[in-house]
Amino acid sequence: MKKLIYRPLTLVLCLLIVFSAIVPIFGATPVNDYASHWASETIKSSLESGITKGYPDGSFKPDEAITRAEFFSLVNNAFNYTSASMTTYTDVARNSWYVPVIEKAQTAGYIIGYPNGSIRPEGNISRQEGAVIIKRLKSLTAISNTLYFTDASSIALWSKQAVIAATEANIMIGYPDGSFKPNAPISRAEALVAVHTSLNLEIIAVTETDPDVIVGVQN
Repeated sequence: MKKLIYRPLTLVLCLLIVFSAIVPIFGATPVNDYASHWASETIKSSLESGITKGYPDGSFKPDEAITRAEFFSLVNNAFNYTSASMTTYTDVARNSWYVPVIEKAQTAGYIIGYPNGSIRPEGNISRQEGAVIIKRLKSLTAISNTLYFTDASSIALWSKQAVIAATEANIMIGYPDGSFKPNAPISRAEALVAVHTSLNLEIIAVTETDPDVIVGVQN
């Protein structure tokens, strides 16, 4: 009788152990870390349309810095850039996931590497670098030549017109303290909103016969 009782108990204990390990896996819920974020609507719609992707656990990490390769991937998806030619950048390993991303970006013509032949795909992209790419994507032209940000002196000369154009078009904006933070890494949310806004931007054509019209852009 002892054997008859012992074996079923062993089986029950084994089943309890197995199912106790399985239940949490099936009961896990995706992490939504952007529901109350200022860019939540854009993040949600972009995830649904497939323009961007979150992480396996369901999170998006909106305030984390986006890498250059990730930014290029976002642009390629949003603007549907599919043509690609072999890249010659010195720091792009042929077995990297971003090889086709770089090749598409290079073919589309919105990226230019560094003087040493690199593109720094795994490095962060600064806000002023993001503005330069946005300007190229939409062929933006700055209306004025003035920067009103409190840290305007920190904005590089090579990006000045791009920052002016991107902010005039409301594709990119400054911070509540009046700064632009040109050298700060652009966050995943900021990058997504900028690309999403530029994608839906309509350039208003103005001729010399329209003296009362202010040259600009329309969202």
